[in-house]
Amino acid sequence: MKTRAWIDDEQTVHKLTMPIMGVDLVLLACDRACATAPNQGSDVFERTLMPSPRPLGAQELAGTMRYTLAPSRGDSALGLPDTDEQHVVVRGKERIVTIRRQAQARTDERPGAADFKPNDWLQSDAPDIVRLARQAVGDANAPLERMNRIERFVRGYIRNKTLDVGYASALEVAHNPEGDCTEHALLVAALGRALGIATRVVDGLAYAPGFAGKDQVFVPHAWAQAFVDGRWRSFDAALPGFDAGHIALAVGDGDPWKFYAGLDLLGRIELREAEPVMP
Repeated sequence: MKTRAWIDDEQTVHKLTMPIMGVDLVLLACDRACATAPNQGSDVFERTLMPSPRPLGAQELAGTMRYTLAPSRGDSALGLPDTDEQHVVVRGKERIVTIRRQAQARTDERPGAADFKPNDWLQSDAPDIVRLARQAVGDANAPLERMNRIERFVRGYIRNKTLDVGYASALEVAHNPEGDCTEHALLVAALGRALGIATRVVDGLAYAPGFAGKDQVFVPHAWAQAFVDGRWRSFDAALPGFDAGHIALAVGDGDPWKFYAGLDLLGRIELREAEPVMP
């Protein structure tokens, strides 16, 4: 996060600005009367929601969708990742993003060594994570079936669906099963790695017919990807599953700084078109 301060010769700060979710938060030095006056209302979270130009049907989302995205301010380029499910084409400042519910293998999308290993947020070698992974998959041997079972297991294991958890690691979620999409995504990714499957964490936007009093919006979201059958496939335990209504903004290893770096685009992008791609 970058801030800008206006100070005098005595280093007294008179004004401070910092960008948050597409808006500039401005702090001004003032007298007591100003400081204690009623605050101006502002719903910052509302700015993270990206309106859809039209309602999207379940049948469309079960197939392939093509979106036209552009910076809302018109002054910055959008850096969106290519994955086995998401293909990005640059057209000026616009990005034409095609998302397939069924992943297609791409030669440059092979996992690296780090995608298999535990880290501070995906503690896949912890005994409790290994135990949960074995419990989740049961007698399944094929990697795809194992990940499908992990997705279903985590969906039921995290009983308290809440936004009150800031950003918990997979092991914290294993011990205290509550949280939102990030907690679901990290636990799915950690359980996959515990079974020798390469995984990663995606943050982006997911379509919702209604959310926080708004209709037809894309909301901030996170989910997991696993490399199975020669391609990266997405698994979303926080929602009924992955579909073409998921737009990836960044891909990482579960470390929160990468997650929040992806969220920097929130409030700064607009969706101009959303159309299904016929098979």
